[in-house]
Amino acid sequence: MGHGGSPTGSFCDMLRSLVENLITLVVVVDPIGSIPIFLHATGGLVPRDRRKVAFTAVAVALFVLTLFLYGGQYALEAMHIGIPAFRIAGAAVLFIFAVQMIFSGHHQGGAAEPSRTAVEIAVFPVAMPSIASPGALLAVVLLTDNNRFSLAEQSVTAGLMVVVLVGVL
Repeated sequence: MGHGGSPTGSFCDMLRSLVENLITLVVVVDPIGSIPIFLHATGGLVPRDRRKVAFTAVAVALFVLTLFLYGGQYALEAMHIGIPAFRIAGAAVLFIFAVQMIFSGHHQGGAAEPSRTAVEIAVFPVAMPSIASPGALLAVVLLTDNNRFSLAEQSVTAGLMVVVLVGVL
């Protein structure tokens, strides 16, 4: 599979790239890891509202991830933020989120928690930062690097992202 460009080699390379991108997206979106957050956030809701939270959260996550997929690198470049700095910031946010999750059992929620609507719960904490986590945002920016991938290749990654998000449901 050198520079000869055989159709079989090209197909295998494309398939390998698709599988790598799919695995990356499944790992960073982490559908299984979102379950405890969803269950905790929707604990006091009726089943109809839980379904509404699930669908709304996936729709919001899809919107945010698509926005980052196509425009994230442009926004970072406009703010003169390099990919390494974005990685560090994403790691810091993930660390803070993890610490909050670890210590959340040590305090009682305020009175305002039950008054939140299903849409508010769907946006935070279910869609962001659980499904569209800092890691997922970073991954879609890196998987669709404007300097390396064409718009068509970025759209294939967007399709894979949709498949993963449908799996979250």
